[in-house]
Amino acid sequence: LGFHSSITVVLGAHNIEQREPRQQVIRVRRQIPHPQYNRETLKNDIMLLQLQRKVRRDGYVNVISLPSANQ
Repeated sequence: LGFHSSITVVLGAHNIEQREPRQQVIRVRRQIPHPQYNRETLKNDIMLLQLQRKVRRDGYVNVISLPSANQ
């Protein structure tokens, strides 16, 4: 399930154009689109990204909660 990727994510940056000390650059290992994603309507326009390595959580990078279905 999912497909391999050439995407890179930049975490903890204020400006992705410049290298910053706290910035984390991590390649995406695999993209996993929502199984009911509709390209025409963009319904379920969300995707999981499996990264090549673990993210370092700190004062610049942390987790967020997704909203519930009724929000």
